[in-house]
Formats: sequence, C-alpha cells, structure tokens
Amino acid sequence: MNSLTDNAGITQERFTFVTVLAWIFIALTGFSTLITGLQNVMIRLMFSSDQMRMQMSAEQLERIPAVARFMFENMNLLFLGFFIVSAVTLIASIGLLKRKNWARLTFMGVMALAIIWNIGGLVVHHSMIPGLAEFPHDTPADFRDQFETMRLVTTVAAYVFALGFSALFGWILWKLTRRDIAGEFTRSRYAHKNRESDSDGPGSTET
Repeated sequence: MNSLTDNAGITQERFTFVTVLAWIFIALTGFSTLITGLQNVMIRLMFSSDQMRMQMSAEQLERIPAVARFMFENMNLLFLGFFIVSAVTLIASIGLLKRKNWARLTFMGVMALAIIWNIGGLVVHHSMIPGLAEFPHDTPADFRDQFETMRLVTTVAAYVFALGFSALFGWILWKLTRRDIAGEFTRSRYAHKNRESDSDGPGSTET
C-alpha cells in the first residue's frame, strides 16, 4: 500500500495490488483488443459464414458436434464478442487505475464472466470429445490408442487450465470485494466531490 496526496491536500491510501492489476490488464487487453479488432476486419473482408459453410458438405456438418457446429456457423458473432469483451476490459482496467468505482464493478463482472466461460469450456470440451472419437471400423488399433492418449492429455490440460484460471479470477474478484480495497474507490469518489464543492463554495471567485 502507498499514499498519494491530491491537489486538495487530501492523503489517500492506494493499494499496490490494484495498481499492478490494472497495468497488467491494460497491457493484456490493449494487445488483445488490437488483435481481435484486426481479426474481425479480416473475417468480414475475406470470409463469411456462408462461404465457409459451402466448403463443407451436409454430411460433414452433421458429423461435427452440436456446440462446435453452432460456433462454426456463428463465427462472426463469436469474434465480435471477443473484441467487445477485450475493449470493455481495457476501459475498465484504465478506470481501475484511476480508482473509479464503476470500473471496479465492471471489472468484477468481467472476472465473473471469465469464470463462467472457463467452466463452460469444460462442458464444451466434454460435448465435443464423443463426436471426435468416432472412427471407421477399419481404423488401426494403434491409432485408436494414440488418440485415446491424446484425449486423456487434452482433458487433463483443459481441467488444469480452466480450474486454475477460474481460481485466479475468483481470487481477483474476492480481492476487489474486500472492504478496505472497495473503500479506496469510494474515498476517491468522495474526495472528487469535495473538491467540486470547495470550488463552488464561499471562497470561490466569479469573473
């Protein structure tokens, strides 16, 4: 924790955790907003859902698991969603650095959404595996064994990453709800209001 004295001479306590968290996500979401923005432009200029659907036969589409088929058919909306979430998180991170309470609440919402996304990813993973595990009867046994090993490894990795990131985002969410950290944002808001009232008070001058 460090202290900061504003222009009105009011000393405010600032948590290093909030500052570091804000700068980390400004860097991450700044880059991801740029990348997802370029991806959206490229997809809309070079590809379309209809064109990609035409490249696959009806039989091939039917073999794709339902969740994967839905994502494939709505790829434009999916990438647009990634861009919006990245941009919103970037704006919230900048507001977090400036100790805006709306940014803290927005950031908490993003963390909750990220947890839901990670847990949902596990559900999607399990729904896709059965469809991918269907092989023709003449498939060599060695290939089936190799695929089963790969499936086990990817499943373990999916659980480790999903649960690990969910725990991390949950910890960040919990930290931002703590009374001492939340109070830092409300103190900043009240200090701003006090400065405005002082400037409009009896000691102010009018031209």
